[in-house]
Amino acid sequence: MFWHIICTEIRVLILGKLHQPSVQEEKNGMSKLRVLLVCGSGASSGFMAANIRKAAAARGLDVDIKARGESEIENYIDSIDVLMIGPHLAYIIKDIKEYVGNTGVLSFVMKPEYYSTLDGEAALGDLLAHVNKGDINE
Repeated sequence: MFWHIICTEIRVLILGKLHQPSVQEEKNGMSKLRVLLVCGSGASSGFMAANIRKAAAARGLDVDIKARGESEIENYIDSIDVLMIGPHLAYIIKDIKEYVGNTGVLSFVMKPEYYSTLDGEAALGDLLAHVNKGDINE
């Protein structure tokens, strides 16, 4: 319980500068972290997103994770806080960073170690580490 309260307070502090919370979120004192995972077609990132959702639920975290192909980034860039990029797309990271630009969206390439095994817990840990550090466009 104590850990949940601390995590909630940290999320509110960090996420408050990433996006404006809705009226309902303000009433609850929480903000939902909005994440887009991208891969080539959205298939492998879909499995990863499902595993991250399970890990987040187990920790009591409020995370909205969508998985799409990299060609759909532009459709979501204005409604996300974090962009997690599949490691196999590292070769286009420069293009993605230019596209993300000054939107305030935190973006990073996922580590092959957890992506290849679809380890949702490790991916969630990496996501939270990036959010806590506030790394924009790593």
